[in-house]
Amino acid sequence: MSKAPISDRTAPADTDGPARAYRDRLNRYEAAAAVESGISRRYSRLRMLTAAVIVAALVLLIRQPTWSAGAVLGLSTALFAALVVRHDRVERRYASALALAGLNRDALTRRARDWK
Repeated sequence: MSKAPISDRTAPADTDGPARAYRDRLNRYEAAAAVESGISRRYSRLRMLTAAVIVAALVLLIRQPTWSAGAVLGLSTALFAALVVRHDRVERRYASALALAGLNRDALTRRARDWK
């Protein structure tokens, strides 16, 4: 009767349920983090553009006080505040996805008995 080598018997199977689940979750959370990173980048650029519009409207309002410059300043300030709130939500989702990916990565290393 031939027995498998000890290393084959003690190592967790690559196709076992928990390892597969951790790997699937890791891939899912890394993909979610990548998506949220791209969305965050877009919000950052929109915030910079909105800040530039605010500065331009403020300069225009100081040089030539008109109702349209005041309206643009007010609307762009409100838009900037809304973008800050939305961007914060995206950043929180991004941080959460990174944390969950890290947990699953750690679980895979524990299952592989890699204690480094």
